[in-house]
Amino acid sequence: MEQKIIKTRTNDPRLRILKRKPSIEDIEIKGSQLPTHEQVLLSYQAQIDQQNHGSRCQRTIIKAIIQNVKTIYVKANIPSKDESGMSRDIQALVKEYQKVNKNNNHSSISKFHSQLEETMPFWPRKTLEDMEKKPASHLTTDRDKKTLKNDIAFLKSMMYDRKAATFGAKDTLHAKKISNQMERR
Repeated sequence: MEQKIIKTRTNDPRLRILKRKPSIEDIEIKGSQLPTHEQVLLSYQAQIDQQNHGSRCQRTIIKAIIQNVKTIYVKANIPSKDESGMSRDIQALVKEYQKVNKNNNHSSISKFHSQLEETMPFWPRKTLEDMEKKPASHLTTDRDKKTLKNDIAFLKSMMYDRKAATFGAKDTLHAKKISNQMERR
């Protein structure tokens, strides 16, 4: 009689670091908030798994993640970094994950766990300051001013506590408007 080996959580070395195993659902980052480090890493790992453990080049996977993230940023009405900056950030995250996974040091794993819960900052460094300094004269309607105020509050929440912020149907209309403008260019 053949014995079956029961796989446990520790059989997959990624699960020392990640809270769960990457799945097909993780390929596309979803939600009504800006993505966390964990969502980006799960998306990366899920795409590696989907493509027979790395037959698809890393550059192609990162490009797919960037396109997904840019869509989220457009919906949220938050400016994003250029693609090369986003790519460097994703590569740095993957490299750090591999380093932590290889070293298997409890304190570095704990530190990395707390980083995974934070929003991955794909916005340019001075985005918040630029949004707060935006001259009121450029905003033509009260609705535009309210939208900017909401966008600032959303970004602050994403930067710090991730609790009070989501984007929804109103931003979808704005995102469609922005998408149409980008297509015309």
